[in-house]
This record gives sequence, C-alpha cells and structure tokens, in this order.
Amino acid sequence: MNFFNMVLSVAAPEGMWANLINWINGSVANYAVAIILLTLLIKTCILPIDLVQRIFTTRNSKMMANLKPKLDALNKKYANNPQMLNQETMKLYKKENYNVFGSLGIMVVYMVITCVVFFTLFGTLNDMVAYKMNNEFEILQDTYITAYNEKANELGVDEYSFERAEGVTLNDEAKEYANSAVQVKYDDIKESFLWIKNIWGKDTSSSVVLSYDDFVKYTKQSTNVENENYVNPVLYQDVMTDSLSAKYEGQWNGYYILCILAALVTFLSTKMTGWVSKLRAKKKGQVYVDPMAKNKFMLFLMPAIMAIFTLFYTAAFAIYIVIGAMFSLVINPIMTIIIEVIEEKIAAKKQKNKPKVSYSR
Repeated sequence: MNFFNMVLSVAAPEGMWANLINWINGSVANYAVAIILLTLLIKTCILPIDLVQRIFTTRNSKMMANLKPKLDALNKKYANNPQMLNQETMKLYKKENYNVFGSLGIMVVYMVITCVVFFTLFGTLNDMVAYKMNNEFEILQDTYITAYNEKANELGVDEYSFERAEGVTLNDEAKEYANSAVQVKYDDIKESFLWIKNIWGKDTSSSVVLSYDDFVKYTKQSTNVENENYVNPVLYQDVMTDSLSAKYEGQWNGYYILCILAALVTFLSTKMTGWVSKLRAKKKGQVYVDPMAKNKFMLFLMPAIMAIFTLFYTAAFAIYIVIGAMFSLVINPIMTIIIEVIEEKIAAKKQKNKPKVSYSR
C-alpha cells in the first residue's frame, strides 16, 4: 500500500527558477551546489547592466564634482532668489552638457531587474522548502509504516493505524524497528551541505527535526482535523519526533556561519571598492574623496539587512545571499578598475582630438 496518498502533497514548485534549480541539480545531485551555480549564473547575466550603470553614475559624479565650484558661486550669487538660481543652474547644466537624469534610466532598470530576481527567487525557494519538507515527511512516513507493518506481521500483532489516536500503544519491538528504518532513510534523503545538516532548515541553533507546529507552518499544512491539508500530530510524532530525536536530539541544524558570512562579506564588498579607489588615487597623486564619508550608516545597513535575511530564512536562501555577496566582493574592485581605465581612455581621446590653437601669423 502506498501511504504517500494519505497526506495531501504540497505541489512541486514550477516556473523558471524552480526549473533551473532542478535542471542544475540533475547534473550536480546537490541542491546547495545547484543554488550556488544558479546564483553565479544570475550575477553574471546582470553584470553588463551593472557595469553600464556604474559607468554612467561615475561619469555623472565626476561631472558634478567639476561643476561644484560654479554651482557654489551661483548659490552664493542668487542666495535670495531661488527662481533665478534655478534658471542659471539649468543654463549651466545645458552649457556643460550635464544631464541631471543621465544615469537615472539605467539605474532604474538595474534596480528593477535586481528586485524582481531577488523577490521571485525568494518566493520560489520558499515554495521549494515547503515542497521538500513535506516530501521528506511523506517518504519517511511510508518508510515508517512499511517497516512497522513488516515487523508487526512477523510478530503477529496489529498493523499500524494511519490515523492512530493518542493513547493507543504501539508494539515496542515493531516501533523500534520502524524508528531504525526512518533514521537510515532520513540520512539518505536529507539535503546536507558542509556544516548544515538540512538546507531546508535554518543555519542556526534550530533543531534538525522540526516540531509539529513548525512543520505545518513551513509546509502550509493544517492542524485542523476538518481541513483537507490536516496532518495528524500523533502520526508526525511517531514518524519524525520519536524516530529521529534519539539521533539528533540537542543537535543544531547549523552554526550561524551563513549569517556571519553574509554580514562580513557584504561589509567587505563595500569597503573593498573604496580601498581600490583610494589606492589608485594615491598612485596618481590625486586626493581621494570617500563617497561614504557622510553616510557611514549605509556601510552597516546592508550587512545588517543581509544578516537578518539569513537569520530568519532557510539555509537554502541564505546560501544565495552569501554567494551573491562573495561574487560582489570579487567583482566590485575589478569593475572599479575597468571603469577608471575606460574613463581615462575617453579623457585621453578627447584631449588628443581637441583642436590646437595656433598663435602664428
């Protein structure tokens, strides 16, 4: 008898992200590695848009820096005449070919793409967590009941009742046999990665085996006996808690490593860009102006946000966050150098093509 049908299955997630993850997993046979590879693929595809956005932003920033003395003079001259100040400022922008919205368009496109990718992938991974957790339970449930009934038939006792009520005693020998079968099966099907025992759980001190309440919350099942998604708590206790507690009791699913990495790598990624720019400015004998000098809190805001995401959501999503941050840590200094080289070549070309004024008669 197939006991899978006795619990309403959570539908397998569909869509581009789910299909890509499953396709990559088909080659690497590890969902954590599949998520890592997908993250690298996403970041690589978005990279050209990010590069263009940074080039325009850098160019506008330099133009604004060159215009600053003139803007300061206008602000001083028309301090008491805002209307005139606005007119003269627009004239200056037009004269110097400065477009106020020069980098806004590409920046909006980049931000929209980034947000869409982030939140759609976040939703897909949440659906995948629900599906995988429920699928694990279904497999272990079938393993438990099959093993129990096998031993019960051997001993000549009653088979397992699927809708067993609390207080109905199980045969100790058959129960022990079923527990052992579940422990072996769980080690075979759970998705582990390095120190994380199950990536569908959190990389925290949370238990490897979910409580009944946490299980129904993550899998979107129900504790209401009249609901078609109802999961019998006594059955869950037999299959999951009693079977696996002996092996995993007191063990953490993770050690907060992804949380720490997310905050640290995001912080270093921001600092690294500044360090590279500062070194290049020093090499050229230029004065380096730190763009974060007046917004120090931003230096710590993003690391804090990334740490919160990894702390409160599953290790599967935390892996995406950390790998994305590591990608930025490596690529940001390289992009900074590339952009500066491009700007230097453009400036040199303009200087070369600049008409020479002759004073000879």
